[in-house]
Amino acid sequence: MNIKSIFHATKKNSIVGQIGMIIGSKEPWVEAICIRNGAKKIITVDYYKELETHFESISYKNAIELCKESESYFETMDFMVSFSSIEHSGLGRYGDPLDPFADIKEVEKIWCILKPGGILFLGFHIGIDSIVFNFHRIYGFLRLPLLFQGYNLIETYFDTNEKPFQFTKESIEYAMFNQYLFVLQKQY
Repeated sequence: MNIKSIFHATKKNSIVGQIGMIIGSKEPWVEAICIRNGAKKIITVDYYKELETHFESISYKNAIELCKESESYFETMDFMVSFSSIEHSGLGRYGDPLDPFADIKEVEKIWCILKPGGILFLGFHIGIDSIVFNFHRIYGFLRLPLLFQGYNLIETYFDTNEKPFQFTKESIEYAMFNQYLFVLQKQY
């Protein structure tokens, strides 16, 4: 997992003064990067116990509680980040219920929470479509378009590269199950 891609992407696609939500976080490293890059406020959502942070601008919301209160979060976030989280959804590894479409549903929920034109920073493994049960999914030609539905791909980051690269079909063929960070904008 490479944290530099989150740093570069949230710096280039400015989150200064914005309110964001982090989906899936055991340690607040993504939160710290977002605060460092100027985010005004962060809400972390996870199934686990509340994260301990030393930032007043970071709060926690249990994933189940978020679902119960979903209407109050409709189109409220300027940006959202999910890095190495969505691909685990619905596999039961982190206390979530089994659901073969949970990853796609999660991205749809994110779409509902983002403001029109909001940005989603989404990171996961690319390669041949597969499930390594109950660890994670790998996204390729079949499932990747389902995750991107309702979004425009702005740019893609990989590894420690400061600059994004042009993601193409060939990128999937040569991915070798590496983790990429996609910057997506909500279509409206």
